[in-house]
Amino acid sequence: MLNSPPPDVPTSSLSAHLDKLGELEEAHRIVQRALDAAFVDCHKAMHQLYRSWPQRRDKHYSTAGTTATLLLCTRHDLFLANVGDSDAFYYCLGADEPQCLTVSHLPNIPSEVRRIRNCGGRISAMRVCWTRLSASSGQRVSVPFLNMTRALGDFWSWNPASEAYIVDPHPHTCHRLRQPDEDDFVIMASDGLWDCLPPATAGVVVRESLAKNCCPAPALVECALQFTRSHNIKCDNVSVTVVFLRGRAACPLHASVSRSSRASTPCYSHHTSDSGISSGYAGSLDAAGLNGSLCADVLQSHGSSGYLNA
Repeated sequence: MLNSPPPDVPTSSLSAHLDKLGELEEAHRIVQRALDAAFVDCHKAMHQLYRSWPQRRDKHYSTAGTTATLLLCTRHDLFLANVGDSDAFYYCLGADEPQCLTVSHLPNIPSEVRRIRNCGGRISAMRVCWTRLSASSGQRVSVPFLNMTRALGDFWSWNPASEAYIVDPHPHTCHRLRQPDEDDFVIMASDGLWDCLPPATAGVVVRESLAKNCCPAPALVECALQFTRSHNIKCDNVSVTVVFLRGRAACPLHASVSRSSRASTPCYSHHTSDSGISSGYAGSLDAAGLNGSLCADVLQSHGSSGYLNA
């Protein structure tokens, strides 16, 4: 912060400039608050529909929720909001290492542990515990359940004593100024990708796909499937969206393909648009996937045109 203006800058001009910066910062905070409100409203809208979701074998509704990552792009700014562990990485020209824009909400984060305890919850075996009635004994039991501390649609975590959700729907939000000479693309993906592929390697895959005039998102999904096959492990659901900040599309507008792995038989589809978005998915469309679709609808109703990966 300048205590006095440079000799060649009038005090009135500097004051006006600082006022303008203050207005921009407040505008950025308003957008981030709107994203937070959109996530919470989406969570409430999901609550109105959860009784139409599939039931588990123990007759409990599938209300374990979903991760969600939203990227809002404007001409000058990037805004991001996320709950759960679907991370987004920003890639710029000439840099090997990307920058993570998200926060993975996991039970080993001290601030999340404190919040959960303050809400009356507990963590065991690196999972948030679900307190429910035992079907066999009728007694209340605490079961280690979810490995995320924030999500949309985790209605089982409501604690009437503290009047709060132990698994919080409020997102992490961040803002980043765009750099036209450096911006390249953003990869948003579930942990099914990041558990198999380092972020720097994912960036190489995207750039190699572009050089071959291929869709990058399904190429990333295929890399994850190859990793699971080569290590003979179960394939997790994989959702990938690549957003090109330089406004390019790498392949035909619509396409879908199927792939199988040794441990499971996932299918994936991908979609690209002329605005420079490439998406891919592998796995079964379960309640979490349906929740993600609902989340997209509610977020769009707030006038935020972004990209959802859930």
